[in-house]
Amino acid sequence: MFAGIDSHKDTLAVAVIDDGGRAVVVRQLPNDPAGFTALSALAA
Repeated sequence: MFAGIDSHKDTLAVAVIDDGGRAVVVRQLPNDPAGFTALSALAA
């Protein structure tokens, strides 16, 4: 699994890709404390 995060002023674009190159998760989260909490939960 691979994860990529593209941070912007207001958002975090997150993608998790499996070993076959397929997107498992694609989400846009707010770039604020709640968004980082959600990102942490997603990574776990």
